Amino acid sequence: MYISRIPGDYSIYAFDYDSAKDRLIALVYPAGLTDHVWYLVEVIMTAKGELKFDRIGKSEIPFEKSFWSTNYALDAEKRLRVTLWGTTDDKKNHFFVFNVDNVKIVEQMTANLTELSNLACFDSI
Repeated sequence: MYISRIPGDYSIYAFDYDSAKDRLIALVYPAGLTDHVWYLVEVIMTAKGELKFDRIGKSEIPFEKSFWSTNYALDAEKRLRVTLWGTTDDKKNHFFVFNVDNVKIVEQMTANLTELSNLACFDSI
């Protein structure tokens, strides 16, 4: 995984192309991780070839400071982004679904690996 350093002391963690609005969006976070939040932004290339972030909505997406894996997907039609990450310290998995237009959290759940495995097995029956 490559994390890009961006002026303003932010890092880009994940990019998505929002085809419904023809825009590039990204999850970014402060380099110091002191806020423990991600921000959803529209990534804009200026005429000078510089990247500019335009924060989407005012909500903040909480995350743990130590995570070892992240999976995400964008549903452009339903305007939702699904994010799942696991932490190293408590072996928990954090699941968030949020709206990509206003960053309102639609669903949030924390579970350990066993609970997620049980949910996956149950859903497949």
